[in-house]
Amino acid sequence: MLGEAVHRDLHRLSTKYGPIMYLRLGSLPTIVVSSAEAAELFLKTHDLNFASRPFSAAAKYISYDHKGFFTEYGPYWRNVRKLSTLKLLNHNKIESFGSMRSSEIELLITSLRDAASLHESSRYY
Repeated sequence: MLGEAVHRDLHRLSTKYGPIMYLRLGSLPTIVVSSAEAAELFLKTHDLNFASRPFSAAAKYISYDHKGFFTEYGPYWRNVRKLSTLKLLNHNKIESFGSMRSSEIELLITSLRDAASLHESSRYY
């Protein structure tokens, strides 16, 4: 159904079925909104109804049963976001890890360079 230009295919479907469409992308239920007025309904008028993220098995296991960033929207999630912004993601905290980020980037580049040279040398044998 959807080809390489997904945005064009979705536009074509919206002209036929309207600005709000329910699709199943594989097993994932998806709502496609294709007009500014419809988007305002979802993002402003009924924002709290659509604020939570869908639960996934991966999020359950890496986040202690959907805790932290993967919890549903509500007071607990707002508190996690507030603490993260104030304590984890503030400018000073991010800058304090600058040297560690630089060394990790150097390790990544070295690893990529080594992998590329192995691939290049294996092409000749």
